[in-house]
Amino acid sequence: MDCIRCAGRMQKRPVRGVLLDYCAPCDAIWLDEGELEALLSRRSRTRAELQAQEQAEASRESSRAVSVLELCPRCQGRLSVTYIRAIPVDQCSRCRGMYFDQGELPAILRALRRGPLARLWMRLRGSRAAGA
Repeated sequence: MDCIRCAGRMQKRPVRGVLLDYCAPCDAIWLDEGELEALLSRRSRTRAELQAQEQAEASRESSRAVSVLELCPRCQGRLSVTYIRAIPVDQCSRCRGMYFDQGELPAILRALRRGPLARLWMRLRGSRAAGA
């Protein structure tokens, strides 16, 4: 999947049993519908479920020839701004996925007082810096 801001290739990363899409150049994240709630409730998928999800997403993404900036990277639906704890987040009106620009997800996690999840985000960012 390509990033909706910079058109860079987003990487799939499992975090606490949730497969998120991460854009290293933008430091942004795409979460499909229900994944934010899964992170917050710690409903995790097994490694096998995550691998199956990754394969299914990769197959769907490879069949799509065009990715358009500022449209949903999953279904090309329109994105609109929604607010989570007064923090603006882009959300698809069709598939309900959410795009978090740099800093938005950790701010939301802090606002929801989920310290361990905010630390996970920092570890994710740390692995990006180490790979750069």
